[in-house]
Amino acid sequence: MTEPDHQKTVIREAAADVDDEIVIALIMEYLQAAIRRVAEDLPGSGMLDGLVSSTDEKKIRKGLKGFRRPHGRILLVEQGGNPVGIGALRTIGRDVGEIKRLYLRPGARRQGLGRAVGKRLLEEAQSMGLCTVRLDTFRGFDEARELVGSGGFRERGPYEGTEIPEDLWEHWTFYERELPSHRGTP
Repeated sequence: MTEPDHQKTVIREAAADVDDEIVIALIMEYLQAAIRRVAEDLPGSGMLDGLVSSTDEKKIRKGLKGFRRPHGRILLVEQGGNPVGIGALRTIGRDVGEIKRLYLRPGARRQGLGRAVGKRLLEEAQSMGLCTVRLDTFRGFDEARELVGSGGFRERGPYEGTEIPEDLWEHWTFYERELPSHRGTP
């Protein structure tokens, strides 16, 4: 039995310019939710100043270029034609990519969509010829850390190219996963 159209889920690459407004809106939702969570877990820590500045719409818009082809990908998740999530990949070094902004609206969670977006981002990384994918998450995001661990990533220290300021590293966990090579080398 097929799902009714109003329930159909699609994960697709966001089209530059055409999808920019919804991409920016989802990134801002993600960042605002992250800031709220950090504030709950670390009240009065002073670490919110740098995070709040990351919600500047102009900075987000300018930053989209780093996630576009040929150096990255932005994926949109839609259910019944409505945007419900996002995931992004960017190149941060020779043969190294970074997954960022994996976010699902609350009504789209617990359906396996985070895992599906993560898998698709890894496939995109492989198609770009990347050998390693890295990511980070706030230590208080237990659900995200569980998803990352089940996706074959291993913990590592902070890495070159991370956007997380050094004074926040103690509150973040950094991960890495090697990808199978398509270059014919063992």
